[in-house]
Amino acid sequence: LDICREGIRPEISESEAPKCYIDLMKRCWDSNLDNRPNATEVVKFIELFN
Repeated sequence: LDICREGIRPEISESEAPKCYIDLMKRCWDSNLDNRPNATEVVKFIELFN
């Protein structure tokens, strides 16, 4: 839980994943709950990516 409280996130290289997915992951990790997409929004974003 300390990782969550301290905001530590893994590094992600754009060579590992498309930028749109990286941006979505970062939104999901936002420390402010109001900035995070809900599950329905995540599904919609992923459908748009494909």
